[in-house]
Amino acid sequence: ATDSYSYNGKTHDRVAVIVDLLRELPSVKAVLHVTGPNLMRAVSVSGQAVSAQTVPWRDHIAWADAIATPTELKFERVPFNHPLWIVYSSGTTGLPKAMVHGHGGMVLTQLKTMGLQHDLRAINSTGSPLSLDAYRWVYDAIKSDLWLASVSGGTDIASGFVACAPTLPVNAGEIQCRELGVSAFAFNDAGNAVIEEVGELVITKPMPSMPLFFWNDSEHKRYRESYFETFPGVWRQGDWIRFTARGTAVIYGRSDSTINRLKSRIAQQIRSKASARHIPNEVYEVAEIPRTLTGKKMEVPVRKLLLGMARDKVPSADSMANPASLDFFIALAAQLNTTDA
Repeated sequence: ATDSYSYNGKTHDRVAVIVDLLRELPSVKAVLHVTGPNLMRAVSVSGQAVSAQTVPWRDHIAWADAIATPTELKFERVPFNHPLWIVYSSGTTGLPKAMVHGHGGMVLTQLKTMGLQHDLRAINSTGSPLSLDAYRWVYDAIKSDLWLASVSGGTDIASGFVACAPTLPVNAGEIQCRELGVSAFAFNDAGNAVIEEVGELVITKPMPSMPLFFWNDSEHKRYRESYFETFPGVWRQGDWIRFTARGTAVIYGRSDSTINRLKSRIAQQIRSKASARHIPNEVYEVAEIPRTLTGKKMEVPVRKLLLGMARDKVPSADSMANPASLDFFIALAAQLNTTDA
């Protein structure tokens, strides 16, 4: 755990959060303290060693102290599906999912990724679709003959769905191919695979790195609702994607988020470049946009609120960077639903 971190030009203190976590997790035996920017500043001012700086956490060990004495590396044999870790979704589409991955799936995925699919001499891009301008900038400003590899995956599988290959050409604005061993397709509303059309990103065959289960989801209800409700027996990731006839792919963003609300002065452009049904009925000015702790916009929870979902069914304040930002949308939802009634 770290005492603080920097993101988007701001430093965020985590000391109190770790105190709360330790109170709720009495089974934790020790906390490895990785020094963050707040403590590093304190060290530079005081002149003391990092290990001399303290945080109000029980059973904590400074990272420098933990690695000071060499020790033997030991391995323990476990079953293929033995739980390895819990990772959490960002909460952009609802309450964060606590996904449990297995040892075997992670080992296979990383061996495939590092041994066959990727190269340390490449530049990888992920997180959002890479623009044409970004492709041009990399080849103009960095190096004209490097391998720019755009990939797209998810925390859900701790890997990629569509990615790169050293034997294939790079086309600006496109992802080179499907990941090895990933049966990825674009489905239309009827559940049929389509080429050269934007559709739902789906996985039609199991992947070793899919979550074993969700924590605190004993009946697997939320697991099924998250991935298999739209197309029974087929994993739906929740992204728009288009596969070309050459096997490359283009990601268009979340399929379960809403289109950006634009002013009436550009309504005609929306009509000409998309369709009339994309033009918003109303435009609202808000003080701030709800965001997760990692800074991602929370379009989908806001949409669910406006559609009438109860406040306790959307992300809790603990999963948000600015929970007060939801107050406007709660009030707007109450107004809209009263008007509709």
